[in-house]
Amino acid sequence: MLSNSFVLVLAGSHSITTTALAPQSCTSGSPTLLLNLYNPSAFSYTYYSYSYTPTTNQATIMIELRQDPSALYIDDISVIDSSNQQLISNGGFETGSLTSWQRGTVSGGSVSSGCANTGTYCYADGIVGQTDNIHQSFPTVVGSAVTVSFYLRNGSGDL
Repeated sequence: MLSNSFVLVLAGSHSITTTALAPQSCTSGSPTLLLNLYNPSAFSYTYYSYSYTPTTNQATIMIELRQDPSALYIDDISVIDSSNQQLISNGGFETGSLTSWQRGTVSGGSVSSGCANTGTYCYADGIVGQTDNIHQSFPTVVGSAVTVSFYLRNGSGDL
């Protein structure tokens, strides 16, 4: 059965382990699921914003994707602290590459032009039959909330 999903997880001080066949996940620390979409109808770029209060001095944002048979697009990812400082790099993918981001062991996405919400580039993911992820760690202050925001587009609908 074809399916598509989008999972955004934030976790403090953890490692990410992956396998080629199973969903990729945070396996230690205390992950916080911010958004989980499963088989949503097609939608244009939609803005999402969440508050996250870290419990450690470092956190990792992990974006896990699967879209059979089309693509999910994410752009303008931002993590802002209470002093309005950006905590991640290349959230708009404007370097034209995954600079500052790391991939899970399964890789079905790429930085692409022509799909951006703003600027030139976005991250487009069209992996079929399994999930993959990109992730980035950043420094935090325990107990000081950060705002996580991004734009997401689903290239096709309920499958």
